[in-house]
Amino acid sequence: MESLPGGRLVARMLKKEGVGTVFTLSGLHVAPIYAGCVDEGVRIVDTRHEQAAAHAADAWARLTRGVGVAIVTAGPGVTDAVTGVANAWAAASPLVLLGGAAPTFNQGRGSLQEMPQVQLFQGITKWSERTSSRTAPTRRSSRRSRSTGPTRGAPAIPRSSSSPSRSSRARNGRS
Repeated sequence: MESLPGGRLVARMLKKEGVGTVFTLSGLHVAPIYAGCVDEGVRIVDTRHEQAAAHAADAWARLTRGVGVAIVTAGPGVTDAVTGVANAWAAASPLVLLGGAAPTFNQGRGSLQEMPQVQLFQGITKWSERTSSRTAPTRRSSRRSRSTGPTRGAPAIPRSSSSPSRSSRARNGRS
């Protein structure tokens, strides 16, 4: 079985769900997803602000009648996207926001940009959760965003889930 970095798996699932373009403002917490998008042929549109990424993904969804995807970094990046997600919610536009999060091993220890992101989105999304799975959130978010009624999924993906696993780093001579 092929072993892939988590960011590549997320990008592969996006592509499998029909997503060809994502909107983002570059951030370290989600950098492995960018590498995966490049490898999988998913176009990355870099914006000047996370709010613009969320609004652009919403507009993309409305104009293409597909799923709009915004990818933002943890903490302030996620909070900057709230207005775009709320607008998509009000318009019943199928938007998926992938938000970076502090590494799982640092959860609850005051890690850089750690905050209760999941709770922030629970009132304006169909689904919001922190996940350690590398592919399930993309699948669930995409499918839920296309179901009837107001939509959007906002999984928080810890950097430890989107980065290469410890065993794959060791195989590549990194630790």
